[in-house]
This record gives sequence, structure tokens and C-alpha cells, in this order.
Amino acid sequence: MNTKDKALQLSFNKSKETTRYYAKSFYFSSFFLPKDKRYAAYSVYDFCRYSDNIIDSSNLSTTEKSKKILELRQIIDKIYTGELEKDDRFYSLSYVVNYYNIPNKYFYDLLIGLEFDNTKVSFETFSELRKYCYHVASIVGLIMTHIFGITSIEALKYAESLGIAMQLTNILRDIKEDTEMDRYYLPAEDLKRFNYSKEELKNKIINNNFINLMKFQIERARSFYQDGLNGFPYLTNDGSRSTVIIMAKTYSSILNKIEKANYNVFSKRIYLSTFEKIFYSMNYFIRAAFSKNNNIISNNKILEET
Repeated sequence: MNTKDKALQLSFNKSKETTRYYAKSFYFSSFFLPKDKRYAAYSVYDFCRYSDNIIDSSNLSTTEKSKKILELRQIIDKIYTGELEKDDRFYSLSYVVNYYNIPNKYFYDLLIGLEFDNTKVSFETFSELRKYCYHVASIVGLIMTHIFGITSIEALKYAESLGIAMQLTNILRDIKEDTEMDRYYLPAEDLKRFNYSKEELKNKIINNNFINLMKFQIERARSFYQDGLNGFPYLTNDGSRSTVIIMAKTYSSILNKIEKANYNVFSKRIYLSTFEKIFYSMNYFIRAAFSKNNNIISNNKILEET
């Protein structure tokens, strides 16, 4: 990358600080990446974080958020035409999409996910929810595959599965916060299947039906993690595999913590402490260093270990 461009370096550094503040799990795992890939990933994350902050803002109406999303579309247009000014927040992203040949379709698809969050507050079927997960999470994974590097296009379908797994994990972790904002991501067909109502969810009722519902959702998420793990051999082995493995490990561990909390996601937010995130990173590093082929940990162990 052209680090002689001071404006470019400043933009990359701002992206790094955004990532360090908002995404500690990814920030820790990213240190396995070569520097150019690491900073490119920060730049992408910064755009995603900025977009999410628009949707999560309590000071903006639905109409105002839609206008902001339209502005993002215009920013993407400028990113791909090279029309961004050097002092623009996303100046580095303009460099990254060119350097790694990232299709603009991915970013436009990401905007569709933002509109989902802005206007669609519930889902009837898992098919609908899966489409949403694709647009808000799998797309990010597909963007990252261009940065990380792949040896086969087979990696793309696994990146999609891993993105869905992580978004399903987010949904289970954030049930309390989402219901308080009248967002219901658990499909209505699943609520009906386990005889648990939206009203019970809103009132934070934990009963056997809710526990069975959560068990079902956790197993569904794990099945997507399992499928996503099959894509690791198709990533370039320069730290990219390690970064994604650690991300999968930390996110899937949230599911373990939900289980250990007896599925009570209402009393307090389930999350990994900074120590736990560092522990998973160092644990993987040590195990990889002493493994016979210095490659990746088996799929099952990534999901099973705590």
C-alpha cells in the first residue's frame, strides 16, 4: 500500500481506532494478519460501523435514516469512481476496494441490510431471516475474502455460512436490547413451533418453551459455524486463517456462555471479557505453534472448547 500518502495513512489510522474501540474481538485477532491486510480490514470495518451507527441512532427517524442510507449509496459511488476528497473519512476505503478488486455490488447489498434494520422489525420465516443475515453479515465476510485472499471460489459459500452464524449469535445475544426497540429477529414460525409468544418475549418471560426455543436457535447457529469452518483451507495461510478461526472461536463461545447462563439473556448482556478475547487469541497461537503441521485446529474443537 502507498503509505507515503499522508492523507491515506491518516484515514487508515482513524479506521484502526474505530476498530479498536468498537470491535475488540476482531482487533485482537487481526494481529495475525500482514499489516496491509490488517489496515484494509480496519477500513472496511469503519464503513460498516458508521453504517450501523446510523441505524442504531435514537435521534433519527425512519425517514431520516433512509436519507442517510441514500447518502451512503452516494459515498459508495464516489469510492468506486475515485471522487472522494483526501480528507474524507472513507478515503482509505477508496484505496482498498481498488487494491483488492472488491466488487461494488457487495457494498450496495450491505445497504439493503441497513434498510431491513430500518424498516423491517420482525421476520415470519427463517428464510426471511437468512436473507437479512446475508445482507448484514455474510456480505462483510465476502468483502473480507478479497482482502484475506483465497485459493478457490469454494471459500465464498463458506464465508456466507460463517457470516450467518455470527449474525445469529448476535441476535441471540441482543434479544433484550432488540425487543426493547421493538425489533423481533426470531422468526414467528419458530415462536409458534415452541408455543412462545412475542408478548412473552417482550415481557422477558423465561420458561421451558423459551429454553427449548433458545436451544433450537443455538444449534442452528452452530450448524452454520460448522459449515463455515470448512472454508478455512481455502484461505491464504499468511495469518488470514488464524484471524478468521479466532473470530469464529470467540463468537461461538458466546453461545456457550448463553447456555451457562441457563439461557437468561434478559438480566444482563452476555459477552466475552477483554481477558477472554486475549485468552482465545493466545491459546490458538500457542496451539498452532506446537501443532504438527502448524495449521488449523479441527472444526469440532473450535466449537467445543471454552
